[in-house]
Order: sequence, then C-alpha cells, then structure tokens
Amino acid sequence: MSAGVSAEPAMIARQQALRTLLAQRAGEVAPRLVEGWRGWCARQRAFKHPAGPRLHVIAPVSGPADLVLGGAFSQILGLSAINASVTFVLPTAAAANLVRACLQQDGLDQLCAIVVGEPAEAIAATLPPEVLVCVTPPDALVSAAFVEALAARMDDHASSEGEAGLARDPSGVVLGHAADVAAGETGQAGALSDPLASLLESDALAALMDGFGEAAARLLPSPPETAIADPAHVIADGDNRILVERGEGAQLSITPRVAGAQIRVALETEAGPRGFVHALTGPTDQGAAPLHVSSPLEAVGRAARQASIECTAADGTVSVHSATLTTAPRDITPSMLTAYLNRGGGGNPVINAFAAGTGCRLAYAEDAVLPQPGVPVVWGVLRGSKDIIDDADRNGQYFYYIDHAYFGRGHMRNYRITRNGFEAGAIRECPHDRIAALDVDLAPWRRGGREILCCPPTEYFMAAHGCPDWLEETLQTLRAVTDRPVVVRTKPAPGETAVPLHEALKTAHALVTHSSNVAIEAAVLGTPVFVAPTSAAAPVGRTDLTAIEEPVFADRKPWLAHLAYNQFSLEEIRSGKAWRLLMALEGRPFAL
Repeated sequence: MSAGVSAEPAMIARQQALRTLLAQRAGEVAPRLVEGWRGWCARQRAFKHPAGPRLHVIAPVSGPADLVLGGAFSQILGLSAINASVTFVLPTAAAANLVRACLQQDGLDQLCAIVVGEPAEAIAATLPPEVLVCVTPPDALVSAAFVEALAARMDDHASSEGEAGLARDPSGVVLGHAADVAAGETGQAGALSDPLASLLESDALAALMDGFGEAAARLLPSPPETAIADPAHVIADGDNRILVERGEGAQLSITPRVAGAQIRVALETEAGPRGFVHALTGPTDQGAAPLHVSSPLEAVGRAARQASIECTAADGTVSVHSATLTTAPRDITPSMLTAYLNRGGGGNPVINAFAAGTGCRLAYAEDAVLPQPGVPVVWGVLRGSKDIIDDADRNGQYFYYIDHAYFGRGHMRNYRITRNGFEAGAIRECPHDRIAALDVDLAPWRRGGREILCCPPTEYFMAAHGCPDWLEETLQTLRAVTDRPVVVRTKPAPGETAVPLHEALKTAHALVTHSSNVAIEAAVLGTPVFVAPTSAAAPVGRTDLTAIEEPVFADRKPWLAHLAYNQFSLEEIRSGKAWRLLMALEGRPFAL
C-alpha cells in the first residue's frame, strides 16, 4: 500500500465526501488551486526557482481534469518559497499518455515525472534520500497547520538535525524524508490539516483556504543566492559535475557526476531561457542515474536550438552548461504531431485514420491559433490548412501534407503523405515491391511528337501556391523558344467529358504543367514532361521551359519505386503501417 493512501472505509468515505464538497463549491476553491498549479508552472518555464530546501510532491491523479482541481498538491506547489518538484501517479498507461499529451502542448510534460501505478515507496527510493517528500492522496486539502509543519521540517533539515520518521495528517497527506517514505515507516499521525467534518460547515472551507494563504505568505524567506560555477559547453565530454551525451532520437542523456543532483533544462529564446525540464536524480548502484531529456515541442524543427542545463548539487552549488537540441526527420515521434481536420473537408476520413494509426493529437485547422509548436499534419490547402503550412514553413518546423495518391487515386482508397512539401521530392532508393503491387504499366519513352500539351493548374491551386499568372507566363515563354503548336488542356469540370489523356498524348512532343498529377501519368505513358521544381515528376523531367526542344528520357523505375513508398492505402494509414514506412523512408539513401 502506498504511503499516505489509506484503504480504510472511513478514509474512503472522507475522500468521497470531500470530492462532493469540492464539486459543490468549485467556484470558491478552484481559482485558488488553479493559481497554485499555474504559478508553479510559470516559475518553472521562466527558469526562476527558489534555491532553498527541496520538496518533492508525489500526487496520485486520475486524469487531466485533476490538474485543474488538484487539491493538496496544487496548494503545495503554489508555495513560491519552496523548491518543489512533482511526480504524478496515474492508474493506467492510457491515462498517463493522456495527461502527458495535454501537458506537452504547453511544454510542461518534462517539468513533472509521470508514472503508472507506482507506490510512493518505490518513487521515493529513486530520489536523493535527504530530500523532503510529501505524498498527497486524491481530493485532500491542507490547512495553515501543514505549512507550519512543513516549515519546521525544513528548518530541522537545514540544521542537519531533522526529525526522523513520517508525519501524516487526518486527510492522509504524508510528510517525511525520501529515505523514510521509501522504507514505508508508519510514523505518528500529526495534526497538519483540519478534519473534514469542519469543512462541511458553511464558512470552514473558505477559512481553511484563507488560513493556508496567510501561512504561505509567512513561509520561509528567500534563501541567499548559491554559487554559480563557470559555464561549460558539454556534449560528449563532461567536467567534474555533469556529462551530457546524445541519446536515442531527439534526446539528450544528462548524468550528474554525483547522486542527488537537481537538473533543470531551459530552451534559449529571444525572451530569455524557457524552462522545460525539472527533475531530481537519485542514486543507482553505479552512481547517479541518467536523465533522458526530449526536445520540447517548440524546439522541434529543422534548425538546431540551444539549451541551458542547470545542475544543483546536494551542497547547493550550481553549475550551468549548454547543449544543442536537434531533431532530425527520423526523430519525429507521434507525440510531436497534431493532425488537423477541416470542417466539411473531404479529407477528414484520412486525417482521422492518420490520428488513429499514430495516436497523435487531433484538432481543427480553422481553430488553430498560430504559431503552434510541434509538427502539423494537414489535408490539402483549403479551410485553414494552407495557413498552417505557411506558418510551419516560416518558423522552420516540419509538417506533413496529405493529398490524393499518385496511383489508384480516389477517396477512401489511396493517399500520398509527404514531409515539408506537397510532393514526394528527391528520389530515395526504395524496393520495387510496392510499385509492383500497384501494377503500373510503364510504356517506353516516345520520341518525335509534334505539339506541346499544356495543362494549367486550377484557380484554387494557383492561388494557394502563389502562381496566379502561371498559364500566361508559360505560354509567353513557349512562344519565345519554339514554334510548335501548344494545346491548352484544362481540368474537366464535374460531369464534363474530355479526350482521355493517353489519346491526347499520342502525338505530343511533351507535356507542360506545374505539379499536377497529369505529369506523372504522362511520364508513365512515355511522354517527356516539363514541370515546376516542386513537382513529383521533376526527377524524370525538366524544369527549364527554355529547353523545351531538349527533353530528357530518364530511368523511371527508381522514381516509380520512390513514389510508391510515399503513398498508402487508407487501411495502411489507419493501422499505423504508413507511419512506420514513412520513418523507414527517412533512413533510405538518396538515389544518385
């Protein structure tokens, strides 16, 4: 049984009564609890922390809602004079993932530890034994008496003559050193909180919160500043205080030279350091335990970002270090992704399938308040999707774009997924199994055609891609360099019939388009293509219209294999296979 969490019927009844009371009087209590939690988060993110005695809070919660109305742990974390850290204990892995995802959106997920079903004793055993630990059961509130008891414990701790054992108040809150909590000592029940019965009186709850606030204001004065060691840049080599190494993916592995250190990590921004990690490193058989740090969402992107690492030793000495945070495409994880639906958008089924296959967050593009950190995933360019793409591009972020497939097109069938572009891009060396399964009939290159078939983009495409005068400019260039006849073939309107493309290409010298899928169809049918550099057909065509009389006849098999590894069936997307193939694609070499 975890320390501080009683299974006695009387305690369960008390907690249920308190939960009911809080629900009835949430407007009176909730703002104060939210203020405590948000105040602690703000101090961590601002990289402004008291250097006084450390307190670690172990708080069982059931889900994200408990962070808003957190009870005792929110009160305790709100004590600004205390150097507090926290471990949240969740009942299931699903609940833990949900809490972590909610915290990650605000860059708070690494400011607190999140574990599943761990007893308080096991958590305390991983902490420095001299650290004060407070275990808060769900739905408990603490009064001014708790603050006074905490201050006394900290005074005792500072004088190295601290009281041994655990103190437990009537609501179940436990206070003691990590070594005592790890040992599971019973201790003597203290009087740190008013009995629940008194809270049921009309004014007792407000009086308890008022008394707690007044005691918090009288809590320990701010301690003097501790010594700061000379900064050092460390990656593979460490000084006598800390070792920082590259970990798996977008991670740093931070190992203090001695156990019991407190590690804080901040992202360097124009507004100053922005904290995103706060952890205590406990002992192991080999010395200090390593801390694995992942880049925060706002640092995930194509450019390297600088981070500051602050290591506080058990003696209070602080050393400051710096390191570089990088996120390669192969390091992108589903937790970094947000898949954007569109209200009324035809791509919602595939966006929902993508979210199901990766487990990533879902949101509506129309509701996005930009900039948004992380890696967005969008369908097409309408209904806010292009705004999200443009914002990600301006900020150097990665993004994924989903649209109709290259082969076997059609809603609910196949779709292409590309990173940081609308098309598949440069050819990577891929097996031919996926293109073979698509049964694409590759015709020989055709030479000796006469006319040029020009296929302009739609108005929607030209507006979204910033080329409103594409057709006029293209025709003007062609007239200047060739006297061949130019046939303009617009995209048929719904219900409109047109000569099939393979018939229209039988006498064509080349096809000219921006980046329409007709370029891929033409290249497969053997007609040379002239396209924009961003076109998926660019690797087997030309991008310079002035060379219209000199088409190229490239080897198309590696190109087709590459395209097939950038498109997936709806079921592959829903099952997660598409994401695994995309990550594997990032490790494939580019074809020469």
